Amino acid sequence: MTARRAERPCAAIMRADPEAADRMWFTVTDGDGREVADERMRARGRAVCSRCPFRSECLADALVGGWKDASIVGGLDYMRRWRLGQMIASDLGLGRVADLHSLRPSVIREWLAAHRDWQHRLKSFETGDWRRRKRSQRGRDGRRADVEPDFTPMPEPLPKDMVQGSLF
Repeated sequence: MTARRAERPCAAIMRADPEAADRMWFTVTDGDGREVADERMRARGRAVCSRCPFRSECLADALVGGWKDASIVGGLDYMRRWRLGQMIASDLGLGRVADLHSLRPSVIREWLAAHRDWQHRLKSFETGDWRRRKRSQRGRDGRRADVEPDFTPMPEPLPKDMVQGSLF
């Protein structure tokens, strides 16, 4: 006798209440026709994903497939999936995140299984990435070779009886 394959929790929720599932993992259209995310329900969706035994399969499929959308997959939004992809690509010696698309999902699942602390590493990577970008930005602002410094003197202050205004 074959064992029945377990159903994914997100599939069970989608079958039971499709509207709640849309609010948990996808964007919904509001009354004005704009796509919006219900953050309270998305937090519940992330909680479901964090306990899901199929999480690494969802993440591997999303990273290999290059899903670029506003949905939550494996408990991560697109930007966090992209940063996870950066981290995996770096560890695997690939040049870019796009190079993950040529891999089999099993390679990414194996990486996630081998690095059980990937969530902690992702948080550290995001913090470090933010700091690196900020330092780089500060460095660029301080020394721009294409712009000569302007040493013209400041204009004289306005006389006390005049008021400087704005046009807008």
